[in-house]
Amino acid sequence: MLLKKPEAFHGSRNKSPFFEGWYHKLTTKGNKSLALIPGIYHSGLSNNKTAFIMIFDGSNGKVYFEKYDSSDFKCSKTEYKLHIGPNYFSLDEIKLDINNNNFKLKGEVFSQNLKPWPVTLFEPGCMGWYAYIPTMECFHGILSMDHSLNGNLELNESLFDFSEGRGYIEKDWGRNFPENWIWAQANHFENNNASISASLATIPWKKMTFAGFIVGFY
Repeated sequence: MLLKKPEAFHGSRNKSPFFEGWYHKLTTKGNKSLALIPGIYHSGLSNNKTAFIMIFDGSNGKVYFEKYDSSDFKCSKTEYKLHIGPNYFSLDEIKLDINNNNFKLKGEVFSQNLKPWPVTLFEPGCMGWYAYIPTMECFHGILSMDHSLNGNLELNESLFDFSEGRGYIEKDWGRNFPENWIWAQANHFENNNASISASLATIPWKKMTFAGFIVGFY
């Protein structure tokens, strides 16, 4: 039980404050990108509990946000199989069906040949031994530095064809997001095998803070 898969759900309905979210970046062969963030949030100051799906359209910078009741959030604690209402997320497949007054998003995307950051007992993922410290406010996992995509999504009137596209998946969970941070990621190079992810954040440590960073190059 000491070593838990970073992709699995780490929370419970009784934890507060708590957040957990998965980040999927989907890029077409023509370099159009969508970022999808399914997750859940429990406030520590009120009884506010909500599940959500956030969508970022990289072609125009628009952000869409759909809230769900926390009871609509169902995720395995041993693997990444997440249901939020009629929508489904996993490492291998995404199914979306959102239709409201603000936006419409429907379709299915498949992932193949994932390249996760290795997780071992002595090096538990991208955080190293910091992943074992229970007082950390935020934990981070990189689930795939790069993989191939197939399928398509229709966002409002725009069709995103992900045939021969590239994908990236990571996640965060914990009591609080960092006070400030810088983050960057790219895996759409002329060399399709290359991928880089880099982040820098202020990390609280007892009564002090320090600059913590993670850089991965595949």
